[in-house]
Amino acid sequence: MRFLKLIEPPLRWRTMMEMAEYSYMVLYLPRDIPRDDARRILTDHAEYGQWELARMLRNADGSRKATLRRQIIRPARTPVPRFRP
Repeated sequence: MRFLKLIEPPLRWRTMMEMAEYSYMVLYLPRDIPRDDARRILTDHAEYGQWELARMLRNADGSRKATLRRQIIRPARTPVPRFRP
């Protein structure tokens, strides 16, 4: 039992994983697009749009469906201090 406690992630990591929200974008790449061009398109989205590849599906006809995701970052509001005259 003691060993199981050592490999569990800390509580704050578990709450961070539960709170992560993502926005998704789906790209359809037709079969006539070469593999290098598809790679370039996905790389551009990753570098400049901060997207990451969540899923890639290759259909029987050769077309590709790429699902990209990026994390939604919502900043927490800080309380404004009140000044008393």
